[in-house]
Amino acid sequence: WFGSGGVERRIARLRAEGVDVRPFGFLTPPLFYEVMRRASVFAFPSLYEGFGLPPLEAMRLGVPCIVSDAGALPEVCGDAAVTVSPDDHVALAAAIERLLDDRVERQRLSAAGRARAARFTWEGCAERTLDAYRAALG
Repeated sequence: WFGSGGVERRIARLRAEGVDVRPFGFLTPPLFYEVMRRASVFAFPSLYEGFGLPPLEAMRLGVPCIVSDAGALPEVCGDAAVTVSPDDHVALAAAIERLLDDRVERQRLSAAGRARAARFTWEGCAERTLDAYRAALG
């Protein structure tokens, strides 16, 4: 993403057309989290995701999420996020528009996302990793 020429050219074209797109580039962690907390919606239409840490972090911050129905995202996000096909830009646009227009649904997803994200802890991750190693060793 960072330094991707095609994306940067598209953003420049959209901005020239008057679309309010703001490329931030790299943000320090404190600034990144402050920006994320202020987001109305977090869209993550990944084609493949091994786990889904970015939407999980957004949910932890109370940001309503739209994720693709690919990879581990449906399992990680459950019903605390809206899911769409990563190849369906019309459905993605409709989901974004619907959430931006529906404050009650954003609030519901915000609460559900926080609750879902609270189930994922680094301690729990370490415990499950140890369990997997123990099982592999017999």
